[in-house]
Amino acid sequence: MSITLKERLEKAASLVGFDCFDHTASAMIPRRCGKRIYVSDVGCDHAYLSLALVLSGVADGAIASDVRKGPLEAAKANIRFYECEDKIETLLTDGLNGVEGYDPTDIVICGMGGETIMTILNEAPFVKTLGRRVILQPQTGVAELAIYLQMNGFRVYAERYALDDKKPYRIFGAVYDGVSRDVSLTDALIGQPTFDEDMNAYLAFCCKTAAGIAKKANGLRASGKDASELDALHNEILQRISDMKNQ
Repeated sequence: MSITLKERLEKAASLVGFDCFDHTASAMIPRRCGKRIYVSDVGCDHAYLSLALVLSGVADGAIASDVRKGPLEAAKANIRFYECEDKIETLLTDGLNGVEGYDPTDIVICGMGGETIMTILNEAPFVKTLGRRVILQPQTGVAELAIYLQMNGFRVYAERYALDDKKPYRIFGAVYDGVSRDVSLTDALIGQPTFDEDMNAYLAFCCKTAAGIAKKANGLRASGKDASELDALHNEILQRISDMKNQ
């Protein structure tokens, strides 16, 4: 049996379990290498992500958690249906409260605002353990989350981009190493795809971001304020889009 995920969740799942990334080969170093992979699926909804990872053999087990009773009951029903009760546990909790005891190697948070994701990570000190991976798909506050990760000791080992219902999404795969890094505003806003297969989604994401910046710049000009910085940023993103298309 297998689970078919939406593209943004499928691409988030693709980043689970990797220790490193070979940028020269543009391919992931094989995951596992005999190591345990245990996933914390935060805001699990119906537990489809947990089930996909366990049924495919990517993960040894998972803790599927949600703050809402309804989705968690649906998750339990799905786990029973796929006969994964011995590998997937459920937990009614807010964020990562109570998850530390499961010692997850990978923490997956999808479909939440960037500010909420940052709050969840901040309120769980155990997340900042060397080698702990986080896989994040924010709905809003994407640039803010990118800056947060780099400044708070998370090395982004891969970025993926997805199109669901014609909407572009950005997915981060990061591992904690304790090193604080700087990131340019342009990279925070639009990043760069790790895989060529994500190029169409990436360009759609860039175009959406550029349109948002142009709208803000026009609003500033309409109120008689200087929009030159936003105009420069807008042009830089448009140039990035042009360069990527011409590669």
